[in-house]
Amino acid sequence: MRLVDPPSTHRWRNPRDLRRTIERWQTKAFVTEVMQEVGVDTAYALEERMLAGVPGYHFPDDRPKLCDRMLSRGEPAIAKHLGIRPAKDLATKKWIDRLHDLAPGAARTVKSPVWRLLDPSPLTFLEWDILNFEFGSELLSAGSYTIRAWCVSIEPETLHPEPKREYFVFEEEEPISRIAFGRHLLALRQYETRRDLIGYRLELLESLRLARCQNARSDMAVLQPLVVDYLAHCFGSVDASPEPFHSAWEVEASQRAWDARTPVFPE
Repeated sequence: MRLVDPPSTHRWRNPRDLRRTIERWQTKAFVTEVMQEVGVDTAYALEERMLAGVPGYHFPDDRPKLCDRMLSRGEPAIAKHLGIRPAKDLATKKWIDRLHDLAPGAARTVKSPVWRLLDPSPLTFLEWDILNFEFGSELLSAGSYTIRAWCVSIEPETLHPEPKREYFVFEEEEPISRIAFGRHLLALRQYETRRDLIGYRLELLESLRLARCQNARSDMAVLQPLVVDYLAHCFGSVDASPEPFHSAWEVEASQRAWDARTPVFPE
């Protein structure tokens, strides 16, 4: 069952293509975070800082243009250079280490739980619990405490009466950050593990809305605009057989409930 329109362009043929997309986003996110920590606005300025004080190198003649590739194409895969077994490209590794020295905190970006949440491979309940804990720590570190939300009430189906259900969807403030986007991915993947089609669709639609938002912080902007098609491709359809998910009426019920949603604000 398809829940949203299919991606406008099909870019992913296999799981390897999906992993490579996430690797590119990680690299762009890393170099963007380095630029913020160092206090520069361009890859050119960052490489000037990177070469400063390195014996035998003179800027701009010896500029490796590595940061340009990282920012524009997401290359090389930063996780492979920061991992336990780093990549064997020693020439690149030297400059990655230099960037890490300039901005040690940027490595946290690569370890963010948002990357696993974007990976469409199934999550176990235990893995989701671990990601939830890690994401909570990241949320606290970022100082993001928005608790405004929408209450979405689902009336029971007349043919299959059951208790009334309520869902709460966080309302995010602009500019949209990647951690705000990640909060909805976390909820989306939780509903996936629970096989709750209503909650899944509500969070999918909100994740897509945030992905399209033009007023985004730099950490979110590195995912755009490709992340819209990515979400539609990876999460835009579900197995609608009776066992994995609830019946199709919930799709219509969730839309009616969303249209009738009410705001929830802290007292």
